[in-house]
Amino acid sequence: NSVGYAKNQDGTLVEWSKNSAGEVKSYTSPESRSYGAISGNAIELKKGASITQRLNVASSGKIPYSLSFKCKKGAIGTATIKLSNTIDSFVITIPEGKEIVWQNYDLTNLDPSMNYLDITVSTSNNCEQFLITDLMVNMGDQSIPWVQANGEILNTQVAVNDQGMMVSSSVYSGDYVQITPLGMSGHSNITGTDEEVFKLNRDVTETSKLSARKEISMDPIKIIPVKDGDMAGWNFVG
Repeated sequence: NSVGYAKNQDGTLVEWSKNSAGEVKSYTSPESRSYGAISGNAIELKKGASITQRLNVASSGKIPYSLSFKCKKGAIGTATIKLSNTIDSFVITIPEGKEIVWQNYDLTNLDPSMNYLDITVSTSNNCEQFLITDLMVNMGDQSIPWVQANGEILNTQVAVNDQGMMVSSSVYSGDYVQITPLGMSGHSNITGTDEEVFKLNRDVTETSKLSARKEISMDPIKIIPVKDGDMAGWNFVG
């Protein structure tokens, strides 16, 4: 989720952890595409916000790694992109007073000393806007064009990764269906909060509401609607 396609229902970014300061959001960015970006989606940070994600890597000279991204920042404030672990720290800082418009940055041929790297994107408290897209760490001594991670299919409506699949509604904000190794469920915020409105629990389907158009059947009985006459209602048929 390196460009923020996938979001939780509260708007936080899937796979990323955020500090308590500032604001973070993600959205489509046609402007970044016009400057050569591939993904067309950007993460925006401001006012001291910081996000972090841990990457598992090979250590001690086994495989080199490279970091690349495109970003945009105004003249006020600083932005920092850092790959680090307990021993290593590989940093790109975009300083106060430097204004950039979708410029390319990279760090190449990195040799981590441990089997993980934390990637952290952060802004200073006075930074009004920092946008980053096409963020990627790839194996190799040179950066390559942005692609999604192996096993990951993400866009603004669909998120597929090793934890399962989530499909968000393009009509009703906050509504989504989730399929995981634990089962399938549907969620809605029609009441103002995230509510599980149906789920499949092995051979049982549980739901908050049920609307049947023609009939409800459970052998040896079925229920059919009677819409006209004095006996309008449900007709139980054996």
